[in-house]
Amino acid sequence: MRIYDYACACGTRFEAMVSGPDAPPPPCADCGRPTRRLPSAGAALLGQARLPATADAAPKSWDGTHQGNTEYIARWRRTLDARAALEERHPELAEKRSPVVAHEGPYHAAPLTADELASGAIKPRHHAHPHGHPHSHQFPAGQNPGE
Repeated sequence: MRIYDYACACGTRFEAMVSGPDAPPPPCADCGRPTRRLPSAGAALLGQARLPATADAAPKSWDGTHQGNTEYIARWRRTLDARAALEERHPELAEKRSPVVAHEGPYHAAPLTADELASGAIKPRHHAHPHGHPHSHQFPAGQNPGE
């Protein structure tokens, strides 16, 4: 059994003991959604290794590149290339990037991504009461929100 760090799209991070590196990640304890394994914090705490920055940390504006400083941009390009090579060798380190398809209402705290919707792991919520059978609501005349 090994202990790994996991993260969920809802922002929850936790440790879990699993049988090994090929074991499926446990669901999030807060929202039940799928999680992804994170790099071990132990290596960073011991100063043994430092992961290259992700694309999210890269500058996104002219000012962020120090007005187009070519040395700064080249350093970021090398960093991002190193990160891509690392993620290719260790897919569990790759950042999950999927378009957000719902982020309001019930998905405010934990946005629903296209990958989650396509996998069938998460069913879209059409209205607030939780039950699994299909039905229609009867609304008084002129008060149907769908009209």
